[in-house]
Amino acid sequence: MPETVKRTEPEFKIHTDLHAGHFTQETVEQHQHDTVFLSLVNAHDTARNAAERILAARKVALANTLQTESKNIEEFSKAHEKAFNAASGKLDNAIQYARQAITDIEQQLNAPVDAPKNAGTASDIRNHVKHLDREQRSAFVADAMANNDHETLTAILSAPAYLSGLTPAQHQHHKTEFKKRQNPELFSRLDLLKKTEARVTSAGSKLVELSGQIHNHDASKLKAAKEADERARKALSGLESM
Repeated sequence: MPETVKRTEPEFKIHTDLHAGHFTQETVEQHQHDTVFLSLVNAHDTARNAAERILAARKVALANTLQTESKNIEEFSKAHEKAFNAASGKLDNAIQYARQAITDIEQQLNAPVDAPKNAGTASDIRNHVKHLDREQRSAFVADAMANNDHETLTAILSAPAYLSGLTPAQHQHHKTEFKKRQNPELFSRLDLLKKTEARVTSAGSKLVELSGQIHNHDASKLKAAKEADERARKALSGLESM
Protein backbone atom coordinates (compact mmCIF):
# COMPACT_ATOMS: atom_id res chain seq x y z
CA MET A 1 0.00 0.00 0.00
CA PRO A 2 1.31 3.48 -0.80
CA GLU A 3 2.26 5.63 2.19
CA THR A 4 -0.17 8.46 2.91
CA VAL A 5 1.50 11.87 3.04
CA LYS A 6 -0.20 14.37 5.31
CA ARG A 7 -0.06 17.91 3.98
CA THR A 8 0.62 20.56 6.58
CA GLU A 9 -1.04 23.93 6.41
CA PRO A 10 1.11 27.08 6.63
CA GLU A 11 0.60 29.18 9.75
CA PHE A 12 -0.82 32.43 8.48
CA LYS A 13 -0.28 35.18 11.04
CA ILE A 14 -1.81 38.62 11.46
CA HIS A 15 0.90 41.29 11.43
CA THR A 16 1.25 43.49 14.51
CA ASP A 17 0.28 46.53 12.40
CA LEU A 18 -3.20 45.01 12.28
CA HIS A 19 -3.39 44.32 16.02
CA ALA A 20 -5.62 46.29 18.38
CA GLY A 21 -4.14 48.84 20.76
CA HIS A 22 -2.56 51.29 18.32
CA PHE A 23 -5.12 53.94 19.26
CA THR A 24 -5.82 54.41 22.95
CA GLN A 25 -9.34 55.05 24.17
CA GLU A 26 -8.14 58.36 25.57
CA THR A 27 -6.88 59.50 22.17
CA VAL A 28 -10.09 58.42 20.45
CA GLU A 29 -12.22 60.25 23.01
CA GLN A 30 -10.03 63.34 22.77
CA HIS A 31 -10.59 63.50 19.01
CA GLN A 32 -14.12 62.12 18.90
CA HIS A 33 -15.33 65.07 16.81
CA ASP A 34 -12.59 64.74 14.20
CA THR A 35 -14.35 62.79 11.44
CA VAL A 36 -11.13 62.25 9.48
CA PHE A 37 -9.31 60.71 12.44
CA LEU A 38 -12.30 58.54 13.39
CA SER A 39 -12.63 57.36 9.80
CA LEU A 40 -9.04 56.11 9.94
CA VAL A 41 -9.53 54.41 13.31
CA ASN A 42 -12.70 52.69 12.11
CA ALA A 43 -10.98 51.57 8.91
CA HIS A 44 -8.17 50.05 10.96
CA ASP A 45 -10.72 48.20 13.10
CA THR A 46 -12.39 46.91 9.93
CA ALA A 47 -9.06 45.68 8.54
CA ARG A 48 -8.20 43.90 11.78
CA ASN A 49 -11.63 42.28 12.00
CA ALA A 50 -11.44 41.21 8.36
CA ALA A 51 -8.06 39.53 8.90
CA GLU A 52 -9.32 37.71 11.99
CA ARG A 53 -12.58 36.61 10.35
CA ILE A 54 -10.85 35.45 7.16
CA LEU A 55 -8.47 33.20 9.08
CA ALA A 56 -11.22 31.86 11.37
CA ALA A 57 -13.58 31.17 8.45
CA ARG A 58 -10.83 29.44 6.48
CA LYS A 59 -10.08 27.10 9.35
CA VAL A 60 -13.73 26.08 9.68
CA ALA A 61 -14.42 25.85 5.94
CA LEU A 62 -11.43 23.67 5.14
CA ALA A 63 -12.23 21.33 8.02
CA ASN A 64 -15.61 20.44 6.51
CA THR A 65 -15.44 16.69 5.78
CA LEU A 66 -18.94 16.50 4.31
CA GLN A 67 -17.80 17.74 0.90
CA THR A 68 -14.68 17.65 -1.24
CA GLU A 69 -11.58 19.71 -0.49
CA SER A 70 -11.90 21.57 -3.78
CA LYS A 71 -15.49 22.54 -2.92
CA ASN A 72 -14.37 23.78 0.51
CA ILE A 73 -11.63 25.91 -1.03
CA GLU A 74 -13.91 27.35 -3.72
CA GLU A 75 -16.57 28.34 -1.20
CA PHE A 76 -14.04 29.88 1.17
CA SER A 77 -12.31 31.77 -1.68
CA LYS A 78 -15.56 33.49 -2.62
CA ALA A 79 -16.19 34.57 0.99
CA HIS A 80 -12.53 35.58 1.36
CA GLU A 81 -12.68 37.81 -1.70
CA LYS A 82 -15.90 39.47 -0.57
CA ALA A 83 -14.58 40.20 2.93
CA PHE A 84 -11.25 41.48 1.61
CA ASN A 85 -12.86 43.78 -0.96
CA ALA A 86 -15.18 45.29 1.66
CA ALA A 87 -12.32 45.97 4.07
CA SER A 88 -9.92 47.31 1.44
CA GLY A 89 -12.63 49.60 0.08
CA LYS A 90 -13.17 51.12 3.50
CA LEU A 91 -9.41 51.46 4.00
CA ASP A 92 -8.94 53.18 0.64
CA ASN A 93 -11.76 55.64 1.32
CA ALA A 94 -10.46 56.53 4.79
CA ILE A 95 -6.87 56.95 3.57
CA GLN A 96 -7.90 59.18 0.65
CA TYR A 97 -10.12 61.23 2.98
CA ALA A 98 -7.17 61.71 5.36
CA ARG A 99 -4.70 62.58 2.60
CA GLN A 100 -7.02 65.24 1.28
CA ALA A 101 -7.42 66.69 4.78
CA ILE A 102 -3.63 66.67 5.24
CA THR A 103 -3.16 68.47 1.92
CA ASP A 104 -5.76 71.08 2.86
CA ILE A 105 -4.07 71.77 6.21
CA GLU A 106 -0.61 71.98 4.63
CA GLN A 107 -1.88 74.44 2.04
CA GLN A 108 -3.39 76.54 4.79
CA LEU A 109 -0.17 76.49 6.82
CA ASN A 110 1.99 77.21 3.76
CA ALA A 111 -0.07 80.20 2.70
CA PRO A 112 1.84 83.50 2.51
CA VAL A 113 2.14 85.51 5.71
CA ASP A 114 0.02 88.65 5.58
CA ALA A 115 2.10 91.82 5.39
CA PRO A 116 1.74 94.38 8.21
CA LYS A 117 -0.37 97.43 7.45
CA ASN A 118 2.50 99.90 7.81
CA ALA A 119 4.61 99.13 4.75
CA GLY A 120 7.20 101.80 5.61
CA THR A 121 7.86 100.39 9.07
CA ALA A 122 8.00 96.88 7.65
CA SER A 123 10.65 97.96 5.14
CA ASP A 124 12.69 99.59 7.92
CA ILE A 125 12.50 96.39 10.00
CA ARG A 126 13.74 94.27 7.12
CA ASN A 127 16.54 96.71 6.36
CA HIS A 128 17.62 96.68 10.01
CA VAL A 129 17.66 92.88 10.12
CA LYS A 130 19.52 92.63 6.84
CA HIS A 131 22.44 94.72 8.13
CA LEU A 132 22.94 92.67 11.29
CA ASP A 133 25.63 90.00 11.30
CA ARG A 134 24.53 86.36 11.20
CA GLU A 135 24.53 85.77 14.97
CA GLN A 136 22.79 89.07 15.70
CA ARG A 137 20.18 88.36 13.02
CA SER A 138 19.48 84.92 14.43
CA ALA A 139 19.16 86.32 17.97
CA PHE A 140 16.92 89.16 16.75
CA VAL A 141 14.47 86.81 15.05
CA ALA A 142 14.54 84.39 17.98
CA ASP A 143 13.76 87.25 20.37
CA ALA A 144 10.88 88.42 18.18
CA MET A 145 9.53 84.88 18.11
CA ALA A 146 9.82 84.47 21.88
CA ASN A 147 8.02 87.76 22.47
CA ASN A 148 5.41 87.09 19.81
CA ASP A 149 6.37 90.35 18.08
CA HIS A 150 3.77 90.10 15.37
CA GLU A 151 4.73 93.29 13.53
CA THR A 152 8.42 92.37 13.31
CA LEU A 153 7.78 88.79 12.31
CA THR A 154 5.20 89.58 9.65
CA ALA A 155 7.48 92.30 8.22
CA ILE A 156 10.26 89.72 7.78
CA LEU A 157 8.17 86.71 6.77
CA SER A 158 5.74 88.38 4.37
CA ALA A 159 8.58 89.49 2.08
CA PRO A 160 11.27 87.58 0.15
CA ALA A 161 14.04 86.12 2.29
CA TYR A 162 16.86 88.20 0.79
CA LEU A 163 15.26 91.48 1.88
CA SER A 164 16.03 90.50 5.47
CA GLY A 165 19.38 88.90 4.72
CA LEU A 166 18.02 85.40 5.26
CA THR A 167 18.54 82.29 3.19
CA PRO A 168 15.39 80.64 1.77
CA ALA A 169 15.85 77.74 4.21
CA GLN A 170 16.15 80.10 7.19
CA HIS A 171 13.14 82.07 6.02
CA GLN A 172 11.03 78.91 5.64
CA HIS A 173 12.13 77.66 9.06
CA HIS A 174 11.09 80.90 10.74
CA LYS A 175 7.85 80.94 8.78
CA THR A 176 7.01 77.43 9.96
CA GLU A 177 7.77 78.35 13.58
CA PHE A 178 5.63 81.47 13.26
CA LYS A 179 2.74 79.46 11.81
CA LYS A 180 3.05 76.91 14.61
CA ARG A 181 2.74 79.62 17.21
CA GLN A 182 -0.23 81.13 15.42
CA ASN A 183 -1.99 77.79 14.80
CA PRO A 184 -0.89 75.28 17.46
CA GLU A 185 -4.08 73.20 17.24
CA LEU A 186 -3.86 72.97 13.46
CA PHE A 187 -0.25 71.77 13.61
CA SER A 188 -1.18 69.26 16.29
CA ARG A 189 -4.01 67.93 14.12
CA LEU A 190 -1.70 67.71 11.11
CA ASP A 191 0.77 65.64 13.12
CA LEU A 192 -2.02 63.37 14.39
CA LEU A 193 -3.48 62.76 10.94
CA LYS A 194 -0.09 62.10 9.34
CA LYS A 195 0.86 59.53 11.96
CA THR A 196 -2.56 57.87 11.91
CA GLU A 197 -2.71 57.79 8.11
CA ALA A 198 0.74 56.17 8.00
CA ARG A 199 -0.33 53.56 10.56
CA VAL A 200 -3.53 52.70 8.70
CA THR A 201 -1.76 52.62 5.33
CA SER A 202 0.74 50.15 6.76
CA ALA A 203 -2.08 48.04 8.20
CA GLY A 204 -3.76 48.03 4.80
CA SER A 205 -0.56 46.82 3.17
CA LYS A 206 -0.31 43.99 5.70
CA LEU A 207 -3.90 42.98 5.01
CA VAL A 208 -3.16 42.88 1.27
CA GLU A 209 -0.05 40.81 1.98
CA LEU A 210 -1.92 38.34 4.19
CA SER A 211 -4.77 38.00 1.72
CA GLY A 212 -2.33 37.45 -1.12
CA GLN A 213 -0.49 34.71 0.77
CA ILE A 214 -3.76 32.91 1.49
CA HIS A 215 -5.00 33.32 -2.09
CA ASN A 216 -1.78 32.01 -3.63
CA HIS A 217 -1.63 29.02 -1.29
CA ASP A 218 -5.28 28.14 -1.78
CA ALA A 219 -5.04 28.52 -5.56
CA SER A 220 -2.22 26.00 -5.61
CA LYS A 221 -4.09 23.75 -3.22
CA LEU A 222 -7.27 23.97 -5.30
CA LYS A 223 -5.37 23.01 -8.44
CA ALA A 224 -3.95 19.96 -6.69
CA ALA A 225 -7.38 19.05 -5.27
CA LYS A 226 -9.03 19.28 -8.69
CA GLU A 227 -6.30 17.15 -10.22
CA ALA A 228 -6.92 14.58 -7.49
CA ASP A 229 -10.67 14.72 -8.19
CA GLU A 230 -10.03 14.14 -11.87
CA ARG A 231 -7.78 11.17 -11.17
CA ALA A 232 -10.47 9.70 -8.93
CA ARG A 233 -13.13 10.14 -11.60
CA LYS A 234 -10.95 8.46 -14.19
CA ALA A 235 -10.23 5.58 -11.82
CA LEU A 236 -13.95 5.08 -11.17
CA SER A 237 -14.71 5.37 -14.85
CA GLY A 238 -12.19 2.62 -15.52
CA LEU A 239 -13.96 0.36 -13.04
CA GLU A 240 -17.33 0.97 -14.61
CA SER A 241 -16.05 0.02 -18.04
CA MET A 242 -14.84 -3.40 -16.92
